Amino acid sequence: MKYLFNVADVENTVVEVGESAMREVIGQYRFEEAIQGERRALISSFVKQHLQALLDYYNAGVQITSVNLQQVLPPSAVLDAARDVQTAEADRERMINEAQAYANQIVPVARGAAAQLVQQAEGYRTAVVAEAEGDAARFNAQVGAYQANPGVVRDRLYYATMERVLAPLPKVVSTNKDGGNVLPFLPLQNLLPASQPTVLQPATGAR
Repeated sequence: MKYLFNVADVENTVVEVGESAMREVIGQYRFEEAIQGERRALISSFVKQHLQALLDYYNAGVQITSVNLQQVLPPSAVLDAARDVQTAEADRERMINEAQAYANQIVPVARGAAAQLVQQAEGYRTAVVAEAEGDAARFNAQVGAYQANPGVVRDRLYYATMERVLAPLPKVVSTNKDGGNVLPFLPLQNLLPASQPTVLQPATGAR
């Protein structure tokens, strides 16, 4: 009875009342919230309740069973701007995903390099400490030997030092004790090879 006699054009009335209820409810939400699935279901529920209340107020004799948001579009005046926003959001998500993928790739490599550097530093520290301890032990041993025999230790250190200093230098050995047959100004170091010392025999009858 209500459907047939209370409202002249029930179908058109349902459309107009539905649009009014949709505008009133969806105007309370941001556009992004209307696109998301969980908000779309909530908006549909509120629109259904508001639409049913208005139809009951008009005694239209109509029962609303469901309201579905099939396609959500912004007003034509801001459609291009809304599309730009959606594109920017998609680019942002893509860049975030690419950055996360790069981080997942580079972070393990950096951690491995850091662990390798730590290991190298630990090895270097161990080697330096061991060398220092060895030097200290040798020094302590030399101190003990010097305290027991100072003269012997001094001579041994002197010979060892002279051997280390003179080893790389070119040398000429003369068997003549007075050195009368060797000219002092003769550049022997330039005439003789430096690989091994040369022994000069005294010349017979030389003056």
